Amino acid sequence: MELKDIEPWKPEASYFIVPEDYTEVDERMRPVIPEPPAPESWDIKEASVPFEGTISRGTKLKIKVGKTVYHKLLISNDSESPAKVVRHLIRNGQELPDNEQGPLKYRSERLYNGEKKTYTFDWKAGDVVILEVHEGNMNIEIFPE
Repeated sequence: MELKDIEPWKPEASYFIVPEDYTEVDERMRPVIPEPPAPESWDIKEASVPFEGTISRGTKLKIKVGKTVYHKLLISNDSESPAKVVRHLIRNGQELPDNEQGPLKYRSERLYNGEKKTYTFDWKAGDVVILEVHEGNMNIEIFPE
């Protein structure tokens, strides 16, 4: 390919003005809704497996695993606003390092209205799973597989 007769030009400044009615969207064409900062304080609730319920922003759900079996974790968001949950796994009183439970970005899930996720985990008896709801209301269900 050969380009000829190229003339330099200066684009008009108006080309770079963002229109007032501009809406930023994500890769799925949903309006981008900024995440709020993490809650300043947490309400800790303890539960056991099986568990089913809706957990609100600012709640840490602390679940002690009773048996060494595979567990299903189902999360969903039925509300109009986004919901975010972050998962932590505690074993022998210590949070597992990222190389064992995955980095935080893989343990965080932000769901929009109607979205659902299902996970299978090989939690051990005595493990403690902590689910922190950072935003919105998250429907959570945990049961042995």
